[in-house]
Amino acid sequence: MADQIETAVRAVLSHPWGSGPWSAHAEHKYDIECAVCQGDVAAILTVAVPHIAENALHDAMVEQHDEVIGRLAVEAIDRERPKLIAMMEEIADQAMAKKTAAIRAEERAAIIVGIRAYFAPVDDPLHEDVRILCGRIERGEYSPASHQEEEADRG
Repeated sequence: MADQIETAVRAVLSHPWGSGPWSAHAEHKYDIECAVCQGDVAAILTVAVPHIAENALHDAMVEQHDEVIGRLAVEAIDRERPKLIAMMEEIADQAMAKKTAAIRAEERAAIIVGIRAYFAPVDDPLHEDVRILCGRIERGEYSPASHQEEEADRG
């Protein structure tokens, strides 16, 4: 607040007298001994000090309010952090599961299309195992990894 008062006084002192609204005379620049000059400064300070004090109080209240709001926000974030992390992890897990399921479905469909295309002309009862394999793939009971395990068990 002292800085604001000093700024107001400096503005009065540096103003060319006679051209401002607060000067009663145009005889000279500010003179400490001049009663009119002293009256001008006193008049300015009478008007300025309450406004400066009000602004300082308002600034202090805003600063205190911002500090309280900031502290409450940090506390709320800290309180909710585990929930937010769990939610993000769950969303990521669900996205990965959907992506994995989509990739597996795509792989299954590609395998079925490939097998059917390869054996399409064959309508022989000996190839019943191919139809069984396609059914297993469609139901999700078959994967390349399970096929390799079956082959290893046979060999």
